[in-house]
Amino acid sequence: MSGSPRLGRTARPTRPTGSASFIVGTGGAPLYSIQEPFAPNSTVRNDSTHGVLRLTLQPDGYAWEFLPVRSDTFTDDGAGGVPRASSALARA
Repeated sequence: MSGSPRLGRTARPTRPTGSASFIVGTGGAPLYSIQEPFAPNSTVRNDSTHGVLRLTLQPDGYAWEFLPVRSDTFTDDGAGGVPRASSALARA
């Protein structure tokens, strides 16, 4: 998870052992327009909705839900698993 001045983005893992990444900066200031091209691993981008990201951590994964302010309708949600350490790493 990362902060951004004024936009939101969700990206799928870039490696099989990775997890999704989130850039969230939708708290209250005027939002910036996303200017760069859509990245290959981007799944959701939004530059017009204020709100918060609810992230729920679980022993075997995580879930997220973007909650917009009452006047907006954009939403995003999903879940992911936590990659298991290889047996060599688990013994280290």
